[in-house]
Amino acid sequence: WSRRMEPRAVVLSVGINNILRERIYDRTSDSVVERVANRAKDDMRELIAFFHQQDCGIRVVVQAVLPTATGEKNEWPGRFTRPIERVNARYRELAEEYQ
Repeated sequence: WSRRMEPRAVVLSVGINNILRERIYDRTSDSVVERVANRAKDDMRELIAFFHQQDCGIRVVVQAVLPTATGEKNEWPGRFTRPIERVNARYRELAEEYQ
């Protein structure tokens, strides 16, 4: 982070790699999906805290995890639907904490 840069906002896009790395699909157990969703929320919280600690007045925008497909037809719902929706639910909880 450079103080010479003076952005007004930062957009944080976190979570899809958590899902893909863990090979989480719609059929994955709820406990595993919850663990990954909570980890993505914790990662996002750390990033938000970093920007708030900089005391630079920057606006932090949390982007939802977008629908994705890997090696399959790009359809929604797909095999990543449930995990993505779970991560996005955690981000909504996080956003409410900062409002």
